Amino acid sequence: MKVLKFSTEINATREKVWEVLWDEESYKKWIKPFSNGDLKTISDWKEGASITFMDSKGNGMQSKINKMSPPETMVFQHLKEIKNGEVQPSTPETKKWEGALESYNLTEKNAITSLLVKMDTSKEHEDFFNESFPKALKIVKDLAEEN
Repeated sequence: MKVLKFSTEINATREKVWEVLWDEESYKKWIKPFSNGDLKTISDWKEGASITFMDSKGNGMQSKINKMSPPETMVFQHLKEIKNGEVQPSTPETKKWEGALESYNLTEKNAITSLLVKMDTSKEHEDFFNESFPKALKIVKDLAEEN
């Protein structure tokens, strides 16, 4: 797997950026570049908890919240593929990304927050994330800087 890195500087406190990242309403806005708005998450949003990312057709992935330290760090571990609402057994294709980590780290200096996203990905998904993440982070920045 390759580790992709994306970052942005946001003129807001890290508490505000954290809220934009993980508040249900703003989360739906910034993830649109990944799903055209057709993505829901199912979780209690606690460290160690399961989290499901799924579209309206029941396709997506089962993951785990490996670390959650507000307002500093969120780490997901992507575990299994979901098709038609059912968790799928591992295949040679899914084994390429199973266990992949996706982390969000926020640091703040003088009310400017640096957001760094690191994501393990397979070659097959690299172009998609290289195109989608900058768009998503622009939305996060815009939402956090609105007020």
